[in-house]
Amino acid sequence: MIDATRLFTPAFRDYCKESTLKVNKSLLENYYEQEFGEQYRVMNNGLVANTSDLDRDSVALQHAYIAANKHPLGNKDALDAAHDGSTYSQLHQKFHPHICDYLNKFGYYNRVSSSRLRFRTNLGCFVTVCMKVAVAGGGANLA
Repeated sequence: MIDATRLFTPAFRDYCKESTLKVNKSLLENYYEQEFGEQYRVMNNGLVANTSDLDRDSVALQHAYIAANKHPLGNKDALDAAHDGSTYSQLHQKFHPHICDYLNKFGYYNRVSSSRLRFRTNLGCFVTVCMKVAVAGGGANLA
């Protein structure tokens, strides 16, 4: 995992330059308002998810791994790579299955603080992990 952290840092920084996916912030906002937003509001006393403070890299990665992810809410972690030609996605494909296996094996899907939803992380899987927690009802507030 130390290698993953070291390798993801520059890959996160270079994601927008390398990715072949066209970033669609409207699609991401729509996802947070519609599909995910409903669960978010239920779990957070009617509060609305806020994407306005996300930087360009966070928007691009959340678009690729969440909004454009074909897997349904609660199973976003099934995506190992966005297949966008980026170093980030190559690393994600290598490390994501191991990280998710670890999280499942030790029951961390039910313990991860879902406040990480908006946390700007180099490990994209944490975003999808928190979405799974949110849907499963295992997390606290998502904001």
